[in-house]
Amino acid sequence: MGGVDLLDSMLGYYRIHLRSRPWYKRIFFHMVDMTLVNAWLLWRRINADSYMPLYDFKLAVSEHLRKAGKAVMTKKRGRPSSIVGTPTSSRGGTPSRIPESPVPAKKTRKTPARHQDLPLASVRTDGISHFPIWKKNARQICQNCSKFRSFTLCEKCNVYLCYNDKRNCYKEFHEE
Repeated sequence: MGGVDLLDSMLGYYRIHLRSRPWYKRIFFHMVDMTLVNAWLLWRRINADSYMPLYDFKLAVSEHLRKAGKAVMTKKRGRPSSIVGTPTSSRGGTPSRIPESPVPAKKTRKTPARHQDLPLASVRTDGISHFPIWKKNARQICQNCSKFRSFTLCEKCNVYLCYNDKRNCYKEFHEE
């Protein structure tokens, strides 16, 4: 019974603790835990030369599952938007009114920032739903070669990639 004892001891290390009344939720998360521990044990058997702790393995799997089905979000750059509040006066702590100046609203960019989060390699090379979208008025630097600007956006990865008769960064990016 070495395998069962090993599984039970490994389940105790990093269990998904959710205090829930319904019995089916507890069974579901127990099955998820068992699946992750068994997958980690198989990964260790296959990759005997490298080591990854169980906790890091669970984090990597959850990060991959989180990013697998959606397009990659871009980080916002620049100054955070200012919140117009009512500062308190120095006397009684009551709010004082400050007249708003007629400052025109700042134009926001319609295109994403140049430096984008790249998708995971497994998502990037899966060959599913990587459709090119032609953005006529939104030209960005190619995320593969970083030399040229491109109008072509990958729908799933949300990155701009160039291609022409001399180079095909779109194909290279999705095959690496």
